[in-house]
Amino acid sequence: MSTIVDDTTIQARLVEEKPTIDPADLTPRKPKRGHLEAQKQVEGADGSKFRLILRQNCLDVQDFSVILGWEMPSLMRLFKLRRCNGRSHEHRNPLEQGEVFFDFHVHTATERYQARGYSEEHYAEPTNAYTDLHGAIRHLLETCAFQPPAQETLL
Repeated sequence: MSTIVDDTTIQARLVEEKPTIDPADLTPRKPKRGHLEAQKQVEGADGSKFRLILRQNCLDVQDFSVILGWEMPSLMRLFKLRRCNGRSHEHRNPLEQGEVFFDFHVHTATERYQARGYSEEHYAEPTNAYTDLHGAIRHLLETCAFQPPAQETLL
């Protein structure tokens, strides 16, 4: 059986302060099996290692994912904390009486879904916080404790 990460640990990694990232540095450019991809590794204030992964389908502009993963050494894999998806497919939350929707949506890791054998970030909620890849990037950076860019001071 795989290790289950509890909700307290998940929340602590989501709110752990992370460095400023320029969204322009996250534009997917590397071709990979029908989509473009970008990745960036960062270290949090508490020393946690994170990886941002961005994917954009080459044919469908609404088919994208912006993923924040935690590089957890004891798991020997990337633990996906949050994933902002485009409006390209139907999503079903099986533990919520089969709740189904077709919309932009945000996946968040949960202890409950892991305990029932689903992927850590299976649970998702529809959102109107973004309508494209760049909006999803901004949303993930804003909601996962990345420091905002420094404001330019006008003289």
